[in-house]
Amino acid sequence: MSTSLPLVSVVIPTYNRKDLLPTAIESALAQTYDNLEIIVVDDCSTDGTQELLKERYATEVRYLRHDENRGGSAARNTGIEAASGKYIALLDSDDEWLPRKVEKQVDRLEELSKDWVAAYCDYHQTRRSWLIETFDNIFPRTSGQEGGTELIEDLLTKQFAHGGSSSLVIRTATLEALGGFDERFQRHQDVELLLRLLQCGKLAYVDEELFRKHDSGNPALEDVVSSDELYREQFSSLINEYERRGADITGIHNYRLAKYYFRNGLFRKGYQNLRLASYPEFRDVVTVLLAILKGTKLKTTEVRSRVVE
Repeated sequence: MSTSLPLVSVVIPTYNRKDLLPTAIESALAQTYDNLEIIVVDDCSTDGTQELLKERYATEVRYLRHDENRGGSAARNTGIEAASGKYIALLDSDDEWLPRKVEKQVDRLEELSKDWVAAYCDYHQTRRSWLIETFDNIFPRTSGQEGGTELIEDLLTKQFAHGGSSSLVIRTATLEALGGFDERFQRHQDVELLLRLLQCGKLAYVDEELFRKHDSGNPALEDVVSSDELYREQFSSLINEYERRGADITGIHNYRLAKYYFRNGLFRKGYQNLRLASYPEFRDVVTVLLAILKGTKLKTTEVRSRVVE
């Protein structure tokens, strides 16, 4: 381990991902950056995660465990509190880094002033649906912006893809000053954090594909709805300010809720939100159609099950 480089603390929260977690850990261990500590925070898994970590990674990973399931934000905060590094590199347990990710991002931040408090990077999104992955490739979301408060509107209106938590390397001092992640959020944790971060510093970008973001499943509808309500409440003043300037943030959130309702077969709720929605990009029209198809298939399966019973 090199002591000439600033220490980077890798924080990996996990819950019942025993089969996926080793890929994330191995990608952290394979980094070309030579001064890392890897902290895995187990949010009270019941699938043998604890045994896996003790058997395979006892000497390479610092293992912390919650006594009860508290959510991803709380798990990240536990890791941040235990970290010793100048930087925190966040890695979700279903994602994987490419080998030079940490090196490239730390190099970028080290060459900038302390006003630049975090860096993100390009990434490849894998999807369980080949059709959605095809549309991702044909109609990629905008990325690559750098800056501070001028990025807030783009973040609120979903106008650029930052890749989520696994993309971020953040100055530890900044995270501590922000109080870490808001543990009330079950979804939108990364956006919530970035909105606060951009109000106190700048976000840099490394224009290279440095990690793979995997689609490992859809979130529970109740978590999506409750987090969306909390998000709108938490940032109501910002949302109102930018909507006065002409941005349709509420419409975009209604679109996202419509998609989740359709996907779960709740068509009335979906159409109610869709009537008040706006679309961030053309590709989002297609994702709504796919959500309707999935919801229809779900409802058909439920009807068939009732007939059999």
